[in-house]
Amino acid sequence: MLLPFFIVRNKKKGSKLYLYLGSTLILISPLNANILGYDTLSVFLLSLIFSLTVLYLSKANFFLIGLISFLCGAAVVVRIPNVAVIPIVMLSVFFQLKEGRKREKRWQDPLFVLILSLSTIAIFYLLYYNGLGKLQKTVEGSEYYSLKSLITNYLKDAFKLLLYIILNLSLFSIYKFLLLKKLGRISLVIFGIVYFIFIILFIYNTNYSWNYSLFLISLPLSIVGVHTYQNREIPQFKNSLIIYTFVLFLFVNPLGSITGLLKVSSLFLLFPFVMWYTGIELKRFWILIFIILIPLSILEKGSGIFEDKNLNLLNSPVESELLYPLRTNELRAQFLRKIQAEVADLQGKGYNVYFYGNKSHIFRYLYPESSLGIDSFFQPVETLQFISQIERKISGKEKIAIFVVNLYPEKRAIYEITPLENELQNLGLERVVDEAMIFYKK
Repeated sequence: MLLPFFIVRNKKKGSKLYLYLGSTLILISPLNANILGYDTLSVFLLSLIFSLTVLYLSKANFFLIGLISFLCGAAVVVRIPNVAVIPIVMLSVFFQLKEGRKREKRWQDPLFVLILSLSTIAIFYLLYYNGLGKLQKTVEGSEYYSLKSLITNYLKDAFKLLLYIILNLSLFSIYKFLLLKKLGRISLVIFGIVYFIFIILFIYNTNYSWNYSLFLISLPLSIVGVHTYQNREIPQFKNSLIIYTFVLFLFVNPLGSITGLLKVSSLFLLFPFVMWYTGIELKRFWILIFIILIPLSILEKGSGIFEDKNLNLLNSPVESELLYPLRTNELRAQFLRKIQAEVADLQGKGYNVYFYGNKSHIFRYLYPESSLGIDSFFQPVETLQFISQIERKISGKEKIAIFVVNLYPEKRAIYEITPLENELQNLGLERVVDEAMIFYKK
């Protein structure tokens, strides 16, 4: 959140800035903090790229272009859907107006961004994967989520987000009308009550704070929309370009995510900087919404639901030095203890123990030697795309045990055998079921 302030120096000062920063810290507190490492790094890189792009719009030079291009490539290496940041930066660079530059030469910097970004990506991939074959196998894991499910989730969240924006803009328009009638104070009280009821009924306490995240991001989109419209006749090209760039950056992190537009709120932390730098002034109407939202965000944090459980229920200690001081719910703690006990028993009998499945990451962390050598984050049981790698790993070994952990224990049931599990049985492995724990051995 403070990154752009350190990179882009500005002589503007004001006590409001500190209020904005403090309020933002509270407002983003309910957002999912337990995100994956590459998502955290992705947010950092996108924030850094945005900050440097703003700096470039003020002080265009060759060094900044090179640094931005390198970071764009690094962002794609961290998370492939971040490739969308490259055309966004190219557009921002192209539309920046540098005095004395001929129009036909304005393509040079954007093309340099494209070439250097792609070169950085190619070098990273060749060094890490040592060829395209290993990269292709890794990318195959991303096919676990169908394009249809991705688009469906995007459309659902886009519809909600649009409704929130329409609500904000409609009530703001009514407020402006009543303000002209000298009924501003009364209307603020009425709208305050309306927003409070609306947030309690439709925004508060949803899984992963989903509706809260979408409503939160609807506010800067509404605010910049109103600001841009009201200042449409005032020549502020650079500020407008920064605002448009910020809006586009918001939608980079959710790309390729099965969680729809949930992650769009991850770059809300840049909004205080955008307001400060571009001179966006919060009207009383928007301040009222934030005043209502701040205490509710604290309640949202305390009563939030993560992975189907309230945070207050995550009070069971995990009996592992590697996981200290993490806590979880009792069912998952029991599940973890049961598998640890079973692994200890199997290893004591000379078994080679492995883990497979989309929810097996914690066990592969606890038992590094249990990896099947699959680089993909996703390890689906509905397809056989990794069965050949499993066969190679277990080939020649006499005693083998493969734990299949594709669901959390709350959602685990004795269900129909999946294609991958059926193939494990065809390889001669016996299925062992003990409540939520399922493994195959021979």
